Amino acid sequence: MTFPPDTRTILVVDDDQGFSILVASALRENGYEVFTAASGTEALAWLKEHAADLILLDLGLPDMDGAEVTRHLRTEHQHTPFIVVSGREDGKQIVEMMRLGAHDYLIKSGSLLDLLPRVVSRAFIAIDRQRELDEAQRLLHENEARLSSALSATQDGIWEWWLTDDRFYFSARWKEMLGYLPDEIRDDRAEWQSRVHPEDLDRVQEAVAECLSGPRNRLRVEYRIRDKQGNYRWVLSQGLVHRDAHGNPVRLVGAVSDQTERLEMEMQLRQMQKMEAVGKLAGGVAHDFNNILATIQGHLWILEKGKPQERDESLNEIALATQRAASLTRQLLLFSRKQVMQPKDIDLNHLITGMGKMLSRSLGEDIGLFLSLSPVPALFHADPGMIEQILLNLAVNARDAMPKGGKITFTTRHLHLQPGESSESTGRNPGRYVCLQVEDTGCGIPEEIRTRVFEPFFTTKEIGKGTGLGLATVHGIVKQHQGWIELSSTMGKGTTFRLYFPACKDPKIDADEEIETRQEPHGTETIFLVEDDPSVRLPMKAFLSHLGYRVVEAASGVEAIALYDQNKPPIDLLLTDMVMPGGINGKDLAELMLLRLPGLRVIYTSGYDMNLLTPEMALKEGFNFLQKPVQPRLMARTIRNALDEGRGGEGPEEEVAAPSGQGR
Repeated sequence: MTFPPDTRTILVVDDDQGFSILVASALRENGYEVFTAASGTEALAWLKEHAADLILLDLGLPDMDGAEVTRHLRTEHQHTPFIVVSGREDGKQIVEMMRLGAHDYLIKSGSLLDLLPRVVSRAFIAIDRQRELDEAQRLLHENEARLSSALSATQDGIWEWWLTDDRFYFSARWKEMLGYLPDEIRDDRAEWQSRVHPEDLDRVQEAVAECLSGPRNRLRVEYRIRDKQGNYRWVLSQGLVHRDAHGNPVRLVGAVSDQTERLEMEMQLRQMQKMEAVGKLAGGVAHDFNNILATIQGHLWILEKGKPQERDESLNEIALATQRAASLTRQLLLFSRKQVMQPKDIDLNHLITGMGKMLSRSLGEDIGLFLSLSPVPALFHADPGMIEQILLNLAVNARDAMPKGGKITFTTRHLHLQPGESSESTGRNPGRYVCLQVEDTGCGIPEEIRTRVFEPFFTTKEIGKGTGLGLATVHGIVKQHQGWIELSSTMGKGTTFRLYFPACKDPKIDADEEIETRQEPHGTETIFLVEDDPSVRLPMKAFLSHLGYRVVEAASGVEAIALYDQNKPPIDLLLTDMVMPGGINGKDLAELMLLRLPGLRVIYTSGYDMNLLTPEMALKEGFNFLQKPVQPRLMARTIRNALDEGRGGEGPEEEVAAPSGQGR
């Protein structure tokens, strides 16, 4: 005999006591708990006190017919299933009872007692399945209600894209975000695309394509979309891809939230922070530039009044001060991300050695500079000027930490990180690296501020004593070169910075660039010098004449055009400032001169960053652009290269081999 897993309770309602006993006996043998009632009234009274899993209901009861009992059951016990058992087969009645909710209809016969356990068992199976379905639907309705409530609370709009037939759906909340009623805007892709900001559309479509083809299946993209009033609002759209059994994307569903108010608040906050930062920056920059000007002013006095043996040293100090001023400007441009990298393969050992004398002067007499360089070249791909900026900033930072003197050691070495030694969180990826270590014997950095030393404008110096940009600039440069920084410090004993840069895999170093001679390249061609500031123009003219060039000068673009049109002097190269008064800037002047002299070589100069001046022009420092202040050797080399390129690479004429100024 097979028993059900849980005992089920069955109520048999029949006025035939003998039949009820037989039915009850047959069902109990199959493990069911059975109760009986001889009338409809008795059955309803029993059901008020007990619960039944199934009712076997006779239609011919003495106090009420089966239909009336059924109506009471549907009203008071609507979830209790029942099977009709009747002594007669009446088709019309069968239909009526099934309509009222009967699970089955059985005719009393000799074989009924044998069939009844199987019929009841099948009934319970069906009942259980129906209950499972009802429970699933109930949970579904609850989840839908919960989701609807959550979405209403978050104010997010919902969208769906069925990829198989390119159908779109936008929820009412999505449309409301754009100021529309649900029936005022179509649910299709073209409608959405027409509203995305033209500058954002390609980026959004690329993000969607990557989501559909990539392994992550998740979309997250922020973009602008036009609302009903014609204004653009920032929204954040996040989605998830659904795929079929073969892994093909079939549906993309997601939510979109309005980010406009948040972004506006962030912009206001950034503006406030920017104004605060500008205030800090102004004090620090003013201090540094005033010190530079004081240095130049003092040594100019020595040049005029001092002893002859002091003058050479004063000239060196003035040159060093101008380099510090240029370095400070470069630092500001770099921090504002307005300076373009010009990387090439360089040897860090060579760079440090070349800067050794300048670094020693920056440190002063009380601080010793020691170099411990790797025996093999430390080659990596970088912008030399930016790496020089790192060396100078770290040296100055160490100097300030040793007011009573000490020593600084620059060390280079090679490092090969294995996969087990790497860490994505710190930027330590497997591979070969060049390490620059700068160690001082200064006061050390307190542990509580070590995590802040690379923050822009953060400084422990007094107001007006520093910009707070030095280490922030170092950190920015290292990040731009795909490297990372490690810092260790002991109070009272010193600080060590370790900077790691990816080593060159196949280095290509131009020996001519790495080994520079002290003699500037020169020539005999004619240069058209156009510069509105006489304090800049006169030294430049003197330097160019010193190199052997013939110089034609003008104080503005307007004056330059008039001078050329009147005298038609032979011009080989135009060296022009970019920003000048009179309505003709350097770019305009170059265009006008090229109309008169096709093939004329042009070099631009400016105190502004080249990308701030003319983003659309292909300017490159050391090629057709010179950033003021210009190092004399760089100016000489750039002019010579431009002239040689115009001559087809023939090089300077033989006669310029003689010392400049003789026979000119």
